[in-house]
Amino acid sequence: MPTAPTAEDSPAALGPAPGQLGRILAVVITGAVMSVLDMTIVNVALDRLSESFGSPLETIQWTATAYTLALAAVIPAAAWAMGRIGAKRTYLTALSLFTLGSLLAACAWSAGSLIAFRAVQGLGGGLLMPVGMTMVMRAADRDRLGRAMALLGLPVLVGPVAGPVLGGWLVDTASWQWIFLVNLPVGAAALILAAALQTPAKPHGAAA
Repeated sequence: MPTAPTAEDSPAALGPAPGQLGRILAVVITGAVMSVLDMTIVNVALDRLSESFGSPLETIQWTATAYTLALAAVIPAAAWAMGRIGAKRTYLTALSLFTLGSLLAACAWSAGSLIAFRAVQGLGGGLLMPVGMTMVMRAADRDRLGRAMALLGLPVLVGPVAGPVLGGWLVDTASWQWIFLVNLPVGAAALILAAALQTPAKPHGAAA
């Protein structure tokens, strides 16, 4: 049964302030880049992770699989979460989960803990794109929607190419932990920008 839209997401309240669409796009593209990068950045570090944890490669491969499975599993919950707490709060929650999962993955002490923390990352990453896309569609008018959606496609094109390159460079020049730690400053910046986004005013007659 569909949930009632929150005041934040009410169509009556969707008059974006000047520049609001650009700020939303900056936040959403940042989150999407992180999510897509993490689908491939770990692949080049699997051998190093296997050596570090003393686990067979078949086990370590679950660090990539757990992320992908969690990401796909949580996508259907995006609409429900937005209906319950609003798009902005859902997006902030997703960013927080992803950034926290990155920090925990960097602190993993075993293959099992790394796999579990990668699943946490995936839960956040899976919400970033659908919720972010919804935020952009609600903020864009008809004339700017096509250009905005085209920009949202850039992370999908860049991420699969940049992920292995960045991951290999970080593993060779630093350590495997940095393939996760690199998300922390980006995630923190995205959280600050997302929190600063203006929330549309409640429609007239809405309960406080």
